[in-house]
Amino acid sequence: MVKIYGDTGRDVIVVNNQRMLDEEESIDYLNLSGEHLEESEYVQKININYKNKISSHLKKSYTISIIGLGDVGSNLLLGMKLLGFPTIETINIYDPNTERAERYEMEMNQIYQENFNINIPVNIISEDEIFESDIVIFTASKSVPAIGDEKVDVRKVQFKGNSQIISQYVKKAKSKGFKGLFLVVSDPVDLLCKVVYEESDGYFLPSQIAGFGQGVMYARALYFADKMGIRNFSEEGRIYGPHGSELIVANSLMNYDDQLSKKLTRLTVEANLDIRKLGFKPYIAPALSSGALSILAYLRGEYTYSSQYIDGYFYGVRSKMTEEGLLIDVGNIPDELMLRINESFDKMVDYYGENKTD
Repeated sequence: MVKIYGDTGRDVIVVNNQRMLDEEESIDYLNLSGEHLEESEYVQKININYKNKISSHLKKSYTISIIGLGDVGSNLLLGMKLLGFPTIETINIYDPNTERAERYEMEMNQIYQENFNINIPVNIISEDEIFESDIVIFTASKSVPAIGDEKVDVRKVQFKGNSQIISQYVKKAKSKGFKGLFLVVSDPVDLLCKVVYEESDGYFLPSQIAGFGQGVMYARALYFADKMGIRNFSEEGRIYGPHGSELIVANSLMNYDDQLSKKLTRLTVEANLDIRKLGFKPYIAPALSSGALSILAYLRGEYTYSSQYIDGYFYGVRSKMTEEGLLIDVGNIPDELMLRINESFDKMVDYYGENKTD
Protein backbone atom coordinates (compact mmCIF):
# COMPACT_ATOMS: atom_id res chain seq x y z
CA MET A 1 0.00 0.00 0.00
CA VAL A 2 1.32 3.44 -0.95
CA LYS A 3 1.94 5.83 1.95
CA ILE A 4 1.59 9.61 1.86
CA TYR A 5 2.35 12.07 4.64
CA GLY A 6 0.72 15.30 5.75
CA ASP A 7 0.23 17.45 8.82
CA THR A 8 -3.56 17.45 9.30
CA GLY A 9 -6.29 14.98 10.22
CA ARG A 10 -6.22 11.63 11.97
CA ASP A 11 -2.95 9.93 12.84
CA VAL A 12 -3.61 7.39 10.07
CA ILE A 13 -6.48 6.76 7.66
CA VAL A 14 -7.03 4.66 4.55
CA VAL A 15 -7.79 6.71 1.44
CA ASN A 16 -10.21 4.97 -0.92
CA ASN A 17 -11.39 7.82 -3.18
CA GLN A 18 -10.07 10.94 -4.88
CA ARG A 19 -11.61 13.45 -2.45
CA MET A 20 -9.82 11.95 0.54
CA LEU A 21 -6.62 11.97 -1.49
CA ASP A 22 -6.83 15.60 -2.61
CA GLU A 23 -8.67 17.47 0.15
CA GLU A 24 -8.00 18.18 3.81
CA GLU A 25 -10.01 16.22 6.34
CA SER A 26 -13.64 17.27 6.75
CA ILE A 27 -17.09 15.77 7.11
CA ASP A 28 -17.19 15.78 3.30
CA TYR A 29 -14.93 12.73 3.46
CA LEU A 30 -18.18 10.75 3.71
CA ASN A 31 -19.28 11.89 0.25
CA LEU A 32 -17.64 9.97 -2.56
CA SER A 33 -15.89 12.19 -5.09
CA GLY A 34 -15.34 10.49 -8.42
CA GLU A 35 -14.78 6.76 -8.47
CA HIS A 36 -13.75 4.47 -5.66
CA LEU A 37 -10.11 3.57 -5.94
CA GLU A 38 -9.42 -0.07 -6.58
CA GLU A 39 -8.48 -1.82 -3.34
CA SER A 40 -4.99 -2.38 -4.70
CA GLU A 41 -4.72 1.43 -5.11
CA TYR A 42 -5.75 2.38 -1.56
CA VAL A 43 -3.39 4.82 0.12
CA GLN A 44 -2.31 5.03 3.75
CA LYS A 45 -2.46 8.70 4.76
CA ILE A 46 -0.27 9.46 7.78
CA ASN A 47 -0.21 12.61 9.90
CA ILE A 48 3.45 13.33 10.66
CA ASN A 49 2.53 15.33 13.78
CA TYR A 50 1.79 12.14 15.71
CA LYS A 51 5.22 10.95 16.74
CA ASN A 52 3.92 8.03 18.84
CA LYS A 53 1.98 6.35 16.03
CA ILE A 54 0.88 2.81 16.80
CA SER A 55 1.12 0.57 13.73
CA SER A 56 -2.18 -1.28 14.28
CA HIS A 57 -4.65 -2.06 17.04
CA LEU A 58 -5.89 -5.22 15.37
CA LYS A 59 -5.08 -8.44 17.22
CA LYS A 60 -6.39 -11.99 17.16
CA SER A 61 -7.59 -11.70 20.76
CA TYR A 62 -7.82 -9.09 23.48
CA THR A 63 -8.01 -8.60 27.21
CA ILE A 64 -10.67 -6.03 28.06
CA SER A 65 -11.56 -3.96 31.11
CA ILE A 66 -15.08 -2.69 31.66
CA ILE A 67 -15.51 0.41 33.86
CA GLY A 68 -18.97 0.52 35.43
CA LEU A 69 -21.48 -2.28 35.92
CA GLY A 70 -24.76 -0.40 35.85
CA ASP A 71 -27.63 -1.26 33.52
CA VAL A 72 -25.60 -0.80 30.34
CA GLY A 73 -22.28 -2.09 31.65
CA SER A 74 -23.75 -5.30 33.09
CA ASN A 75 -25.65 -6.13 29.90
CA LEU A 76 -22.61 -5.32 27.75
CA LEU A 77 -20.63 -7.67 29.98
CA LEU A 78 -23.20 -10.42 29.43
CA GLY A 79 -23.03 -9.90 25.66
CA MET A 80 -19.26 -10.08 25.68
CA LYS A 81 -19.31 -13.22 27.81
CA LEU A 82 -21.75 -15.01 25.49
CA LEU A 83 -20.51 -13.76 22.13
CA GLY A 84 -16.89 -12.74 22.64
CA PHE A 85 -15.05 -16.02 22.01
CA PRO A 86 -12.44 -16.25 20.49
CA THR A 87 -11.93 -12.47 20.17
CA ILE A 88 -11.97 -11.89 23.92
CA GLU A 89 -9.46 -13.73 26.14
CA THR A 90 -10.35 -12.25 29.51
CA ILE A 91 -12.87 -9.72 30.81
CA ASN A 92 -11.78 -7.59 33.75
CA ILE A 93 -14.49 -5.68 35.60
CA TYR A 94 -14.32 -2.64 37.84
CA ASP A 95 -17.10 -0.90 39.73
CA PRO A 96 -16.82 1.33 42.81
CA ASN A 97 -19.60 -0.77 44.32
CA THR A 98 -17.58 -3.83 45.35
CA GLU A 99 -20.65 -5.94 46.10
CA ARG A 100 -21.95 -5.32 42.59
CA ALA A 101 -18.59 -6.35 41.14
CA GLU A 102 -18.60 -9.51 43.26
CA ARG A 103 -22.10 -10.36 42.12
CA TYR A 104 -21.18 -10.14 38.44
CA GLU A 105 -17.94 -12.05 38.91
CA MET A 106 -19.94 -14.93 40.36
CA GLU A 107 -22.85 -14.71 37.92
CA MET A 108 -20.69 -14.49 34.78
CA ASN A 109 -18.35 -17.29 35.80
CA GLN A 110 -21.34 -19.52 36.50
CA ILE A 111 -22.54 -19.28 32.90
CA TYR A 112 -21.42 -22.48 31.20
CA GLN A 113 -22.64 -25.21 28.89
CA GLU A 114 -20.35 -27.81 27.36
CA ASN A 115 -21.61 -27.28 23.79
CA PHE A 116 -20.85 -23.53 23.69
CA ASN A 117 -17.51 -21.73 23.61
CA ILE A 118 -18.25 -19.22 26.35
CA ASN A 119 -15.46 -20.03 28.77
CA ILE A 120 -14.15 -16.47 29.01
CA PRO A 121 -12.95 -15.75 32.55
CA VAL A 122 -14.35 -12.66 34.27
CA ASN A 123 -12.09 -11.13 36.94
CA ILE A 124 -12.59 -8.34 39.44
CA ILE A 125 -9.81 -5.77 39.28
CA SER A 126 -8.86 -2.72 41.29
CA GLU A 127 -9.00 0.79 39.87
CA ASP A 128 -5.21 0.75 39.53
CA GLU A 129 -5.36 -2.35 37.31
CA ILE A 130 -7.89 -1.06 34.75
CA PHE A 131 -5.30 0.02 32.21
CA GLU A 132 -3.35 -3.24 32.22
CA SER A 133 -5.71 -4.50 29.48
CA ASP A 134 -5.63 -4.13 25.69
CA ILE A 135 -9.06 -2.49 25.60
CA VAL A 136 -10.82 -0.27 28.15
CA ILE A 137 -14.57 0.17 27.77
CA PHE A 138 -16.10 3.10 29.64
CA THR A 139 -19.75 2.48 30.58
CA ALA A 140 -19.84 4.40 33.87
CA SER A 141 -22.36 7.18 34.40
CA LYS A 142 -22.82 9.73 37.16
CA SER A 143 -26.59 9.61 36.80
CA VAL A 144 -29.23 8.62 34.28
CA PRO A 145 -32.47 10.64 34.19
CA ALA A 146 -35.27 8.89 36.05
CA ILE A 147 -38.43 7.73 34.31
CA GLY A 148 -40.67 10.75 33.95
CA ASP A 149 -37.74 13.16 33.98
CA GLU A 150 -37.25 13.24 30.21
CA LYS A 151 -35.61 16.20 28.52
CA VAL A 152 -35.36 17.12 24.84
CA ASP A 153 -32.31 14.85 24.66
CA VAL A 154 -31.94 12.51 27.63
CA ARG A 155 -28.43 11.63 26.46
CA LYS A 156 -27.05 15.16 26.51
CA VAL A 157 -28.14 15.97 30.07
CA GLN A 158 -25.48 13.51 31.24
CA PHE A 159 -22.64 15.40 29.54
CA LYS A 160 -21.30 17.46 32.45
CA GLY A 161 -21.34 14.70 35.06
CA ASN A 162 -19.91 12.02 32.79
CA SER A 163 -17.25 14.41 31.47
CA GLN A 164 -15.92 14.81 34.99
CA ILE A 165 -15.78 11.06 35.55
CA ILE A 166 -14.17 10.17 32.24
CA SER A 167 -11.55 12.91 32.61
CA GLN A 168 -10.26 11.22 35.76
CA TYR A 169 -9.82 7.94 33.89
CA VAL A 170 -7.93 9.69 31.09
CA LYS A 171 -5.46 10.93 33.70
CA LYS A 172 -5.07 7.38 35.02
CA ALA A 173 -4.52 6.05 31.49
CA LYS A 174 -1.70 8.55 30.94
CA SER A 175 -0.09 7.79 34.29
CA LYS A 176 -0.16 4.05 33.46
CA GLY A 177 1.28 4.53 29.97
CA PHE A 178 -1.79 2.94 28.37
CA LYS A 179 -1.33 2.19 24.65
CA GLY A 180 -4.55 0.33 23.90
CA LEU A 181 -8.03 1.35 22.77
CA PHE A 182 -10.22 3.59 24.94
CA LEU A 183 -13.83 2.89 23.90
CA VAL A 184 -16.72 5.03 25.11
CA VAL A 185 -20.26 3.68 25.54
CA SER A 186 -21.64 6.16 28.10
CA ASP A 187 -23.78 9.09 26.93
CA PRO A 188 -23.27 11.37 25.15
CA VAL A 189 -20.87 9.12 23.28
CA ASP A 190 -19.53 11.49 20.63
CA LEU A 191 -19.01 14.40 23.01
CA LEU A 192 -17.28 12.21 25.61
CA CYS A 193 -14.88 10.93 22.94
CA LYS A 194 -13.92 14.53 22.30
CA VAL A 195 -13.40 15.03 26.05
CA VAL A 196 -11.09 12.01 26.13
CA TYR A 197 -9.08 13.36 23.22
CA GLU A 198 -8.83 16.89 24.66
CA GLU A 199 -8.06 15.76 28.21
CA SER A 200 -5.27 13.49 26.97
CA ASP A 201 -3.51 16.63 25.66
CA GLY A 202 -1.95 14.77 22.76
CA TYR A 203 -1.26 11.54 24.64
CA PHE A 204 -4.02 9.57 22.91
CA LEU A 205 -3.93 9.11 19.17
CA PRO A 206 -7.28 9.63 17.41
CA SER A 207 -7.18 5.95 16.42
CA GLN A 208 -7.09 4.94 20.10
CA ILE A 209 -10.48 6.50 20.80
CA ALA A 210 -13.88 5.41 19.48
CA GLY A 211 -17.46 5.77 20.64
CA PHE A 212 -20.17 3.13 20.49
CA GLY A 213 -23.69 4.51 20.51
CA GLN A 214 -24.71 4.30 16.87
CA GLY A 215 -25.26 0.54 16.71
CA VAL A 216 -28.60 0.77 18.47
CA MET A 217 -29.59 3.79 16.38
CA TYR A 218 -29.08 1.76 13.22
CA ALA A 219 -30.98 -1.15 14.76
CA ARG A 220 -33.85 1.16 15.67
CA ALA A 221 -33.86 2.67 12.18
CA LEU A 222 -34.01 -0.84 10.74
CA TYR A 223 -36.90 -1.68 13.11
CA PHE A 224 -38.95 1.34 12.04
CA ALA A 225 -38.02 1.00 8.35
CA ASP A 226 -39.52 -2.49 8.44
CA LYS A 227 -42.71 -1.19 10.05
CA MET A 228 -42.92 1.59 7.46
CA GLY A 229 -42.48 -0.83 4.57
CA ILE A 230 -39.17 0.67 3.47
CA ARG A 231 -37.48 -1.96 1.38
CA ASN A 232 -33.77 -2.65 1.18
CA PHE A 233 -32.88 -0.44 4.16
CA SER A 234 -30.35 -2.98 5.38
CA GLU A 235 -28.50 -2.73 2.04
CA GLU A 236 -29.11 0.88 0.99
CA GLY A 237 -29.98 2.76 4.19
CA ARG A 238 -27.41 4.60 6.30
CA ILE A 239 -27.16 6.56 9.52
CA TYR A 240 -24.74 9.38 10.25
CA GLY A 241 -23.89 11.46 13.25
CA PRO A 242 -24.13 11.45 17.03
CA HIS A 243 -26.00 9.05 19.25
CA GLY A 244 -28.54 11.75 19.98
CA SER A 245 -30.82 14.41 18.56
CA GLU A 246 -28.44 15.32 15.70
CA LEU A 247 -28.54 11.79 14.26
CA ILE A 248 -29.32 11.55 10.54
CA VAL A 249 -31.09 8.56 8.98
CA ALA A 250 -31.24 8.08 5.21
CA ASN A 251 -33.78 5.64 3.81
CA SER A 252 -31.46 4.91 0.87
CA LEU A 253 -28.39 6.37 -0.81
CA MET A 254 -29.59 5.12 -4.17
CA ASN A 255 -33.21 6.30 -3.93
CA TYR A 256 -33.09 8.98 -1.28
CA ASP A 257 -36.42 10.39 -0.08
CA ASP A 258 -35.88 13.45 2.12
CA GLN A 259 -39.29 13.54 3.83
CA LEU A 260 -39.38 9.80 4.41
CA SER A 261 -35.86 9.91 5.82
CA LYS A 262 -36.72 12.76 8.18
CA LYS A 263 -39.70 10.81 9.52
CA LEU A 264 -37.51 7.74 9.96
CA THR A 265 -34.93 9.91 11.74
CA ARG A 266 -37.52 11.25 14.18
CA LEU A 267 -38.81 7.79 15.03
CA THR A 268 -35.28 6.51 15.54
CA VAL A 269 -34.13 9.40 17.72
CA GLU A 270 -37.25 9.26 19.91
CA ALA A 271 -37.36 5.47 20.29
CA ASN A 272 -35.74 5.67 23.72
CA LEU A 273 -38.56 7.95 24.88
CA ASP A 274 -41.14 5.41 23.68
CA ILE A 275 -39.66 2.82 26.03
CA ARG A 276 -39.54 5.34 28.86
CA LYS A 277 -43.26 6.00 28.35
CA LEU A 278 -43.83 2.33 29.13
CA GLY A 279 -42.07 2.86 32.45
CA PHE A 280 -38.68 1.36 31.62
CA LYS A 281 -35.19 2.68 31.03
CA PRO A 282 -33.97 1.70 27.53
CA TYR A 283 -30.65 0.00 28.10
CA ILE A 284 -30.82 -3.60 26.82
CA ALA A 285 -30.69 -2.85 23.08
CA PRO A 286 -28.03 -0.11 23.52
CA ALA A 287 -25.82 -2.39 25.63
CA LEU A 288 -25.96 -5.14 23.01
CA SER A 289 -26.37 -3.36 19.66
CA SER A 290 -24.10 -0.39 20.36
CA GLY A 291 -21.95 -2.12 22.95
CA ALA A 292 -21.11 -5.81 22.74
CA LEU A 293 -22.03 -6.50 19.11
CA SER A 294 -20.55 -3.33 17.61
CA ILE A 295 -17.37 -3.48 19.67
CA LEU A 296 -16.77 -7.13 18.76
CA ALA A 297 -17.29 -6.34 15.08
CA TYR A 298 -14.84 -3.45 15.40
CA LEU A 299 -12.19 -5.57 17.10
CA ARG A 300 -12.59 -8.20 14.38
CA GLY A 301 -11.93 -5.65 11.63
CA GLU A 302 -15.51 -5.71 10.35
CA TYR A 303 -17.71 -2.81 9.25
CA THR A 304 -19.79 -1.31 12.02
CA TYR A 305 -21.12 2.06 13.17
CA SER A 306 -19.02 4.02 15.63
CA SER A 307 -17.93 7.55 16.51
CA GLN A 308 -14.67 8.32 14.76
CA TYR A 309 -12.34 11.30 14.68
CA ILE A 310 -13.12 13.49 11.66
CA ASP A 311 -12.07 17.12 11.34
CA GLY A 312 -11.23 17.48 15.02
CA TYR A 313 -14.41 15.91 16.44
CA PHE A 314 -15.95 12.46 16.80
CA TYR A 315 -18.88 11.70 14.52
CA GLY A 316 -20.85 8.55 13.79
CA VAL A 317 -19.84 6.77 10.58
CA ARG A 318 -19.81 3.27 9.17
CA SER A 319 -16.20 2.13 9.10
CA LYS A 320 -13.77 -0.57 10.10
CA MET A 321 -10.28 -0.99 11.49
CA THR A 322 -7.63 -2.33 9.14
CA GLU A 323 -3.93 -2.99 9.53
CA GLU A 324 -3.29 0.29 7.67
CA GLY A 325 -5.77 2.47 9.57
CA LEU A 326 -9.46 3.39 9.62
CA LEU A 327 -11.39 2.63 6.43
CA ILE A 328 -14.55 4.72 6.08
CA ASP A 329 -17.57 3.52 4.12
CA VAL A 330 -18.14 6.34 1.64
CA GLY A 331 -20.92 6.75 -0.93
CA ASN A 332 -22.53 9.07 -3.42
CA ILE A 333 -24.54 11.17 -0.97
CA PRO A 334 -27.41 13.24 -2.45
CA ASP A 335 -27.15 17.02 -1.93
CA GLU A 336 -30.18 17.17 0.38
CA LEU A 337 -28.74 14.48 2.59
CA MET A 338 -25.26 16.00 2.63
CA LEU A 339 -26.78 19.29 3.74
CA ARG A 340 -28.42 17.51 6.68
CA ILE A 341 -25.13 15.83 7.58
CA ASN A 342 -23.22 19.10 7.55
CA GLU A 343 -25.89 20.77 9.71
CA SER A 344 -25.76 17.84 12.13
CA PHE A 345 -21.99 18.08 12.42
CA ASP A 346 -22.09 21.84 12.97
CA LYS A 347 -24.76 21.54 15.69
CA MET A 348 -22.70 18.93 17.50
CA VAL A 349 -19.60 21.13 17.33
CA ASP A 350 -21.55 24.15 18.60
CA TYR A 351 -23.03 22.15 21.49
CA TYR A 352 -19.60 20.96 22.55
CA GLY A 353 -18.21 24.47 22.46
CA GLU A 354 -21.07 25.85 24.53
CA ASN A 355 -21.19 23.07 27.13
CA LYS A 356 -17.66 21.73 27.59
CA THR A 357 -16.25 21.96 31.09
CA ASP A 358 -12.79 23.18 31.99
